[in-house]
Amino acid sequence: MIAYFAFLVMVAISALPQTVRCNHLACNWSTTPLSGMVLHGYPDNYNPQHLPHPNSLDGAEAYCCTQAASSCAGVVYQDGIYTVRVQGPPEPCVQDCHGVACWVNGNQPPSPGPPAPLPPAITVWPIPSNVTKMTPANVKPVPIAAGFTISTSSASQRLNRGVKRYMGYINASRVSRGVYEREGGMMTLQIYLSTESEELNLNTSYRYELNTSESTSSLYADTIYGALHGLETFTQMIQKGMFLYPGISIADGPSFRFRSLMIDTGRRFVPVSVVKDSLDAMSFTKMNVLHMHLSDDQRCAVQSSTYENLTSHLVGKMGGFYTHEDIQDLISFAADRGIIIIPEVDLPGHANGLQPLKEYGATFCQDSQMYDDVQGKTANVLGNLLTEYSKLFDTGIFHIGCDETTTTAECTLEATKSIEEKAAEALIVNKQIPMGWEEFLWRTNASQVGYPNTIIEAWSKYRAKDVVANGYMAVEAYGSHFYLNHLHPTSMQWVDIGEGINTSAAHLMLGGDICMWTPQYEPGGPGGNYFTPDTDATFAKSFGGLVWPRAAVGGAAFYNFVNVGFDALQERYETFAQVLIDRGIVSCPANCSCDYTTHCGKPISEP
Repeated sequence: MIAYFAFLVMVAISALPQTVRCNHLACNWSTTPLSGMVLHGYPDNYNPQHLPHPNSLDGAEAYCCTQAASSCAGVVYQDGIYTVRVQGPPEPCVQDCHGVACWVNGNQPPSPGPPAPLPPAITVWPIPSNVTKMTPANVKPVPIAAGFTISTSSASQRLNRGVKRYMGYINASRVSRGVYEREGGMMTLQIYLSTESEELNLNTSYRYELNTSESTSSLYADTIYGALHGLETFTQMIQKGMFLYPGISIADGPSFRFRSLMIDTGRRFVPVSVVKDSLDAMSFTKMNVLHMHLSDDQRCAVQSSTYENLTSHLVGKMGGFYTHEDIQDLISFAADRGIIIIPEVDLPGHANGLQPLKEYGATFCQDSQMYDDVQGKTANVLGNLLTEYSKLFDTGIFHIGCDETTTTAECTLEATKSIEEKAAEALIVNKQIPMGWEEFLWRTNASQVGYPNTIIEAWSKYRAKDVVANGYMAVEAYGSHFYLNHLHPTSMQWVDIGEGINTSAAHLMLGGDICMWTPQYEPGGPGGNYFTPDTDATFAKSFGGLVWPRAAVGGAAFYNFVNVGFDALQERYETFAQVLIDRGIVSCPANCSCDYTTHCGKPISEP
């Protein structure tokens, strides 16, 4: 009976009109009753060809338009609703998605290949998905006018704070009084939104369309977070008070929905100010996830009101942990930049920093590994801790590590699997998606507790394609490419993390994670002199110089990989590296080398 019902469902689905659309914003559409078209929140003379895409288009018969089309046409009808285009002759329908927006009834266009690189003169980073030159090539840069404004009717305080930040960057770029006081030029950037919701998660749309001219520019975005990305693109097109690219249109959005930087603060504590510095740099790179590795060999770096002794010993040379207020501040700071924070409490291995939990009944077979004791004390303690932290971060995703465990004494494979399963169950009860390193799947298979709503992060023996082949959501963090602390050549991050993944499983490929581990800052390591809190200022220089601008390469690859060698991107990369420095990010200049103790061949010193 179940099989027959499934057959009927499949027949019903196959009978529905099929719709295909390309993933960019050229000549977009709105659905509305045929009479009395009203576009709420848009000016009366607004051309609806720029409205952002919805999630689907039902009942399309046939529709295409080229990006260069000055108008779009076409009307379809279903269930009493018309999809209305502005007047103009319809463009011929073509069977690919390179440079066109295409809806075809029942005909699947071939998958689009990687977009062509930008012309060398356009130095926006990451590379936008689609750039169209709308005016003759002889259009020259124009000054940002003295009275330049960014305007929006949005009531979102998060967006308005973003507008204020970007106005600060734009004003700072006007380095000469002559440019600053000059009349004419770019006068305004107007922002239009499809929704003012401030909801933020992995499904949030960051798509935007930016159209520029010599005097005014328009930014259309699905959400306030797409608008923030559009503001970043617009601001990068300004140098020394001059707007470099009047007359172009950019339709842009990320390829992957998980574009992450991991910071290991369970070994060397990373101060709040250093985390915020990276959050700013991440927003400039259009990254959207900060993965905080909170516990490891040296500490659990978050205060616990349930188990106060977990952080009470972190004083003096071992000083450093986040209060609940610190975490709330970081979450708010990140959200203002379109970034979510995913916490990681690494267990049952790498658990030396959780040893204070022994006082409350948790059991360890070694100093660094926990196990599921027969009395269930460890599971109870961890369940309480994960519940507290789940409510504190409330991201909807929680990483529990599960990497590099051993089988010894009481830590049998079964006891290890059992405690991992119970930790995952505690997260599910708290409405969190469990996430773990690849051993969560391949060593213990405890990941099956949440299957298929479990995220596996590939890092060593496996790749993301192996994860999705097993039906799990995947994040790529392959150490040979994305471990910054290994000091690999920056160019190794410029890889296509979607390569080798079957299109039928592409929805499981979430994205990538660039990892900055900190064992090299432990005593005896190359950065060991910067382990204690009294060296925080020097540590900030060392850490910032290792992470930025290098992390921006992987971040850009996660956003929109272009199939060219990294050498072809060097000019853009160096330009962006200077953007980071100009905006005050602690960063290594692109044309020199930084390591744990030196910047550009010179020792790191206190300010």
